[in-house]
Amino acid sequence: MKLQKTLKPGLRFIASILLHVFDSAVLLNRNARGRSAVIVRTDAIGDFILWLPYAKKFCGELRSRNERIVFVCNSVWADFARSELPVEIFPVERSRFRSNLSYRFRILRSLARIGADRVYHPVLSRDSIVGDSIVHACGGYAYGFSGNAGNQSRAEEWLGNRSYSALLPAGAPLRHETAYHEMFLTWILKTAWAPEEKISFPARKKTGAAYWVLVPGAGKKERRWPLDSFSRLIEKISRDFPDLRLKLLGSAPERNLCQKLLDASKIETENLAGQTSLAQMFEIIASASFFIGNESSGGHMAALLQVPSVCIVGGGHFGRFMPYTPERHVTRKPPAVASSEMACYGCNWQCRFSPDPSGSAPCVARITVEEVHSALGRTLSITDTTP
Repeated sequence: MKLQKTLKPGLRFIASILLHVFDSAVLLNRNARGRSAVIVRTDAIGDFILWLPYAKKFCGELRSRNERIVFVCNSVWADFARSELPVEIFPVERSRFRSNLSYRFRILRSLARIGADRVYHPVLSRDSIVGDSIVHACGGYAYGFSGNAGNQSRAEEWLGNRSYSALLPAGAPLRHETAYHEMFLTWILKTAWAPEEKISFPARKKTGAAYWVLVPGAGKKERRWPLDSFSRLIEKISRDFPDLRLKLLGSAPERNLCQKLLDASKIETENLAGQTSLAQMFEIIASASFFIGNESSGGHMAALLQVPSVCIVGGGHFGRFMPYTPERHVTRKPPAVASSEMACYGCNWQCRFSPDPSGSAPCVARITVEEVHSALGRTLSITDTTP
């Protein structure tokens, strides 16, 4: 195991060097600097949801300067970004960019033709093969973070740093992700910013029978609460709220996971995994009586929409994305967190223990049904139910 963990960063660094050489060859005839402002963010949906209020403020400030803004983003949520931000969207398929040299060549050449004057990469945990390479391709004066190697080794960070003109130290100790969003905007705009505010999302229109939403999936298997625990929780909630239907949400690969829960459920359940766009998922969560899920994008959506929610949180990133802090997130409804602290919290999901038979990390598997049920009771007891 130790040898494997040692080899993986080393091989990834070699791959980063080879791709850096490839990228440099592709970009030999790059256009001269232009007048465009380019924002680069290609991470996961949940990261984008957390950043969205800050993105609206940042883009609004750049537009007030009559600047052309190009947003290079993850193709998974590009359509939703297009509907929410007044910018040009440049979608990138992360997996293809990493593994398909022909696709990488086309994307790099297109990025080089944008004519960037300044490039902003407001991502704390950078990665050299995708994010840093995109910044390098855009050219221009580039701003980014330094000092957090959550997604790469120190050697990879050193290589990626060559793509930046100015770097903002992350500092210590680790803070909530939104604190870094504020740091970045304050650094760029030279004024203190705390743009936590309500933004335009679908109104909570109650249509049809009342329901609650469950998202049993997560970005990684070890972050998922075991299915049998979810099944027992559904039974308890169905006794508490016999008139509520259940809607299961998730990505297309999670449809079978949701189907297993549906088959075991004794209440009226609808499996919508893989059947909704991101905007439709927002609409469904917005009208829900409450939301329950693992630490994933759904919990951040519920918080932004001020829907009562419970997030089942392991220790890998505890404190960085969940739990929320009420004094900071004044216009979001912080999810109630169900967790079971261990001495190894903060491992960046580099778990040293064997997973549960279900594949869950021990810090997730040991969270009990009673703890999640209790967290739901807490968040519903403080919810204003007036229309």
